[in-house]
Amino acid sequence: MDIYHNYGNDLKAGVTGDLLLASDRETAQQRIIRRLLTPPGSYIAHPDYGAGLAQYVGLPLSLALEKQIKAIITTQMFNETSVSKSPSPIIQLTPTLDGLACFIQYAEVASSQIVTLNFQVSK
Repeated sequence: MDIYHNYGNDLKAGVTGDLLLASDRETAQQRIIRRLLTPPGSYIAHPDYGAGLAQYVGLPLSLALEKQIKAIITTQMFNETSVSKSPSPIIQLTPTLDGLACFIQYAEVASSQIVTLNFQVSK
């Protein structure tokens, strides 16, 4: 088990006062979201890490741009060992007043179960 940590938030304490731990699935989801929100080039040792989804907030979501963003998300997700390459993730993007809503379904390698991620991207 790993420490529970949502991207951009503080660590949380568990009921005993120790750091809250995350299940394997929660850890995998947190890693995926961190990868998708991290701007490319942020990690010097890993310049290809990150999708930088916040850079697309506020842009008109044309079909071409949506296709490009989905390709970036898929490529980045396939770099996570918890994400199965088959079937390919289902990705839906919806512009909102303050950002971009992301809905992603993917197959988990360990269990072959379909996992759903819903999160907001803002600047």
